[in-house]
Amino acid sequence: MLQGGGALGSYQAGVHEALARSDYEPDWVAGISIGAINAAIIAGNPPEHRVERLRLFWERVTEPRGFWAGWLEGLVPPPAHRRTLGAAEALLFGQPGFFAPQPATSWFGTTPPR
Repeated sequence: MLQGGGALGSYQAGVHEALARSDYEPDWVAGISIGAINAAIIAGNPPEHRVERLRLFWERVTEPRGFWAGWLEGLVPPPAHRRTLGAAEALLFGQPGFFAPQPATSWFGTTPPR
């Protein structure tokens, strides 16, 4: 049973990788929120590809987009600022392979939501 909680999902992927190297393999898997996404990747792939597919998913959704980096001309901001900028960028532009935000116009009812 995999629970929700955003970054906790990457921990779950690591635990699954450790289990895949052991003699223990779960008979079933279920989850909620990010745990459901991990569970779907695990259940939806043959055992020999599960770790690889989980890794691919987590590498893709945690990849820094770096949209803001061009504005800073190679300067690396402190970690707290990188987190803030990264969160703002994900909110405004989404995260490839994970989610895309609704256009602002859909908030006001001028276009139907997707």
